[in-house]
Amino acid sequence: MASEHQERVDGQRVCIYISVQSIPGSPSARPFTLGEIFCQIQFGRELNLYEDSHSIDDLHIPGGFDSENDVKRWFVYDLGVRQTLDSSEHHRILHEPYRGCRLDDGTLKFVPCPQSRETLTRYLKSYRWVDHRTTDGTTHSPQQHDTPQQQDITEQNIA
Repeated sequence: MASEHQERVDGQRVCIYISVQSIPGSPSARPFTLGEIFCQIQFGRELNLYEDSHSIDDLHIPGGFDSENDVKRWFVYDLGVRQTLDSSEHHRILHEPYRGCRLDDGTLKFVPCPQSRETLTRYLKSYRWVDHRTTDGTTHSPQQHDTPQQQDITEQNIA
C-alpha cells in the first residue's frame, strides 16, 4: 500500500475545462485536437499517444465531446505516464486544472486554475492512470468508456 509521504509520479494529469465549440476541427477529433494544441503551447511537443518512448500520454474522453451544442466539458490528459498506478496511489499524481477559451483570432488560451485542484483531484480518483504500452512495445488506444460520467463534474462544483 502506498505511503502518504511517497513521492509524486513522473508526469501529470492535465484537466481542461472548455466549451466543445471552442475546439477547432472535426467534432469527432476534439479530444485529440485539444491535447495536441495544449501540448504544443505548454510544452512545445506533440501529444504522445502511440509512440514507443520512455513515457506515453493518455486521455480520458468525456461524453458529449462531439456535441453540436455549446456545452462545456472537462478533458483529462495524463501526460508522461511511465507506470500504472492503482487507485490507492492516485494521491501521487499532480493534477493541473486549466480553463480553456478561444480568442478572437481563433487561437486557444489556457489559464491555470489552481483553486480547483483539490476538488478536481477528489472527483478524478476513479480515473485510471495506466501505462498502455505492452511488453512488445505496442500501445492500446484510449477508450471512451474508461472515463466516468461527467454530469457531476461541472464548473459550479469544481471552481
